Amino acid sequence: MRAGGLGCYRKDAGHSVKIIWVCGHQGQASCFNSKGYCIQAYASKLASLNEKLIGIKVGDFCYVKDGLVLGQLLGNRFTVTLRGVTADSEHTIKAAADALGKRGFINYFGLQRFGSGSVPTHNIGAALLRGEWKTAVSMILDPREGDILMMFLIQKDVIAIAREYYKESKDIDGTLRRMPRHLVAERAV
Repeated sequence: MRAGGLGCYRKDAGHSVKIIWVCGHQGQASCFNSKGYCIQAYASKLASLNEKLIGIKVGDFCYVKDGLVLGQLLGNRFTVTLRGVTADSEHTIKAAADALGKRGFINYFGLQRFGSGSVPTHNIGAALLRGEWKTAVSMILDPREGDILMMFLIQKDVIAIAREYYKESKDIDGTLRRMPRHLVAERAV
């Protein structure tokens, strides 16, 4: 949701900003669906927002015991169109397309809200483009001072301990075993 739209949603629903959450951060120029949750809210009251909101629709409500956390959706799903691809053989293109289809990719190359933490993802992307693999991995796994995204993560103590472990040991496998499953970018290393 656009930030302004979500703010309107929260205000019209009569709730404080802290009790309506979404499970991801999307760009302002995108069209998407996102799961979210409200604490102590009635579906009928939320559904009535559709009459007031422009460019946003809410629905598919259910009542649950536990809320969502950032990253729980295990990444976005979207279509990528590649044009003008050249390679030494059809086999190379097919193998690359199959790998992309099976494993996907993490977009480290754009200025995006996901990069609003203390280490913006476009800096990680730049390190990857330069072939600086260790630098990129450290940017992903090192401890992060003042990372605003940590405020929203339920297991922030577990994450901080895993990052400290990486800083001290440089043991990637051990670090990833300590990372919560919903940290998709870190676990993709």
